[in-house]
Amino acid sequence: MYHSRTPSTQGKTHRIEIYFATFANHYSLKKNCVMLKYTLSFSGSVLCRKACVPQRNKHISCYNIPNSFMFKIIRKKLGFFKRGILGFFQNKMEKFVPHSNAHPNTLQFPHTNIHTLPHPPELNLFEIGRSVKNKPIRCFQIGSGKTKLLYAFGIHGNEVGTVKLAGHFLKWINEHLNELNKITLFIVPCLNPDGFSLALQNPDYFSGGKIGRLNANNVDLNRNFATKTFQKESVWYFSEKIKVYCGEHGNSEPETKALTGFIEKNDIKILFMFHNAGKEVMGNKNTLSQKLTKLFCEKSGFHYVSDEDWAKLNQTGTAKEWCDEKNIAYIEVEGSARWGSDWKNQKEAIISVMRAA
Repeated sequence: MYHSRTPSTQGKTHRIEIYFATFANHYSLKKNCVMLKYTLSFSGSVLCRKACVPQRNKHISCYNIPNSFMFKIIRKKLGFFKRGILGFFQNKMEKFVPHSNAHPNTLQFPHTNIHTLPHPPELNLFEIGRSVKNKPIRCFQIGSGKTKLLYAFGIHGNEVGTVKLAGHFLKWINEHLNELNKITLFIVPCLNPDGFSLALQNPDYFSGGKIGRLNANNVDLNRNFATKTFQKESVWYFSEKIKVYCGEHGNSEPETKALTGFIEKNDIKILFMFHNAGKEVMGNKNTLSQKLTKLFCEKSGFHYVSDEDWAKLNQTGTAKEWCDEKNIAYIEVEGSARWGSDWKNQKEAIISVMRAA
């Protein structure tokens, strides 16, 4: 950001120019009145915001307005608007995909009775639990190899794109079953079906897509794990710091119990958790986790989040911490789209990391 001050031709005001990349605001302040004008541009060049400030009978050297509250609000709203337009078209154009052309209705989850529909016999389908509103939490098992990998999507119901991503992944798996002889894959397409259903009914495109994040008890499931740091309240960073309810105690929610119980029962040592939208990947302190996390970043171009950077968020009761305490390799992926699957951006990374696990 660059500041410059030059006297006006009338000698009664000073001009301050503050240069920002992306867009500019034009402020014009006159004696006894304030006139506010906004000029928005998306040219990508360096633009300026100007202010005229009256002296009011004494010398005013500078009126400093960098990063003003108004500027932040406008930038935030424009960001929501841009992502909202994109999200609207993504959600309308990209529907849930079937596992294969032979079974076009298989992946109508989680708001239909998928267990009553035909699906390839190689994809074993079963329930691992029920949600607060008694919706089934389903899991697909592929293969029977020694190495077990669990992929969980939709722990936050508002992250609609992750459920679509699960569909694309399952479709790819069904077309490449011959490559999966030495591993066992468990895929939970939607861990929070109550929140997901709410998000589908109320897609708040222009507010960032917050509706449906929590479960039916208004608990943030990724703050509800029974860890040493668990607290009843924690934080969520969504353009700002937001307090979230984490439950009365760790593992209080049926969705969390379903996941942790399944992991412990099947002795799963590698867990992938998919979120959006931040284009980031982080692991935990596990050595294998760090290897796979960095490979995912390399293949996707997503930003690597170090353990030190994560600690600054002050989050509690997370899946990451729970996996640390259980010596489970944890890889958390923040995709780039709230309502889109992001499959094109993540496909190579997902497959490469699966093969390297």
